Amino acid sequence: MKDKMGISGRVAKLAQNNPITPIVALLIVILGVVAILITPKEEDPQIDVTMVDVYLSAPGYSAREVETLISTKAENAMAQIAGVDHVYSTSMADNAVITVQFKVGIKRQEALVKSWNQVMTELHWPASLNINSPVVRARGINDVPILSLTLFSNDLTTNQNDLGHIANTVAQVLQRVPRQSQY
Repeated sequence: MKDKMGISGRVAKLAQNNPITPIVALLIVILGVVAILITPKEEDPQIDVTMVDVYLSAPGYSAREVETLISTKAENAMAQIAGVDHVYSTSMADNAVITVQFKVGIKRQEALVKSWNQVMTELHWPASLNINSPVVRARGINDVPILSLTLFSNDLTTNQNDLGHIANTVAQVLQRVPRQSQY
């Protein structure tokens, strides 16, 4: 009966009695050691993951109007910046937040300058629309909160001021926690 071997069996048979096999194995080990030695290592590497928030205020407009008049135009304008990875927005009554996420490695200052340049050249509305000047703020990976709280009430008699007082009380309690920071 003829011995039927697959590809791996034929390769193993070819390498088994070949005098060059130990040399190739030794070369692989040496290259592995060299790769380990020359690969840079850092305990806490600084990776630039930069995001920029553009805050647009339009007093008196509903969330739908903010989306159609402001957010769509602003998203399209900000997406044209070189080095942008993602652009997304949040529209709500009276304002919009456009978040521009840059590709990994783009420095914070560079992203901020590019964003301001784009805002100043592209984001203009007629004065009759009563849209305030945009505010641009850069954020990095360290600016992402690890805890966010949202306060709400099912009781329709509870107003925003009541929730604000509760939020201030909660914030005071949380500020007593050691080794925390608040932005």
